[in-house]
This record gives sequence, C-alpha cells and structure tokens, in this order.
Amino acid sequence: MLRCRSCTMKTYMLPVLLVFTCAVSFAQAGDMLIKKDTLLLKADECNWYFTAPGKTSVSEFILSNINAGNLKAYDDMSNELIPANKIYTWKKGADTVANYDADAGKTTYKIVQRQIDPQQLSRIRIIQDWYFNSVTGKLFSKITGIELLQEVNNPMGILIGYKIFCRIYY
Repeated sequence: MLRCRSCTMKTYMLPVLLVFTCAVSFAQAGDMLIKKDTLLLKADECNWYFTAPGKTSVSEFILSNINAGNLKAYDDMSNELIPANKIYTWKKGADTVANYDADAGKTTYKIVQRQIDPQQLSRIRIIQDWYFNSVTGKLFSKITGIELLQEVNNPMGILIGYKIFCRIYY
C-alpha cells in the first residue's frame, strides 16, 4: 500500500507537536528531579558545621531545638507528631525505683521515666532531592528531611546497628 508524503506527515504531526509542546512547557517550568538521595553523617564529626553554644553535639542541639518548639519531630513508623516536651522521653520506658528511708524504716516506690542520651544519637541521615534547572543549567539539591539515628546494642553492650529515633521534615 502506497501512501503519499503528506498523509505520512499528517500521521506523525500530532505526536511531534505533543512532544514539542511538552518540552517547551517543561523548559519554562525549569526544575527536573534527577535523583532522591540520602547522606549519612556521624554526629560527632558535624560539630564544625556550626557553633552550638553550650551544646556538646549536633544531636543535643537538635533535641534542644525540638524541645523548645523550634523544630517539629515525627515518629518514623506512624508519622505522628512527637510532642515537643516529650522528645527526651519518646519511646523510652519507665522504671520503678525503690527508695528506703532508714529513719522511718519504710520503703517507698517511685516511677522514673528514662530519657534519651543525646550521645546515643550518633548518626544523622539527611534526605535530599537533586534537581536540574534546564533554564539556568544549574544542578542543586533540596533537603526534604533529617533523621536522627539511635544506636542499637546487644545485651553485652556491643553495637549491632542503628534505628530511626525521629524524623524532621523540611
């Protein structure tokens, strides 16, 4: 079956126009997502990034800002907002402590809430998206979140890995 040249052009003209229109509209929009990326940092090696007056580690600085309400932390499993005043006791158990009073000869019991040790939050995972702007020709990243990672130890105290303590979205 022979076709004329104008019929073939008409057949391919619509897809070519659609592709060209999409390319032009994309070029006007600018930013194209290239890659989703994560970066793992050791908290004790991040202290040179900024000065944290009175704080010994980046983890302690982040926890104090969450506690002050400057940052919002979320649970990694439920995505539930962690109350700012409970950040130090989040996912921590309570212990019953016996207190013996020798003068009265009486034992009283008190429930004590355990708190997180900022030194146990020894890793920070930064989640970022890399973009390419087709108008300016620049490659850049946007941080979408930060995760504080807590050390997990076996019963003998040997480090076996890390788990997410909380997530901060940007």
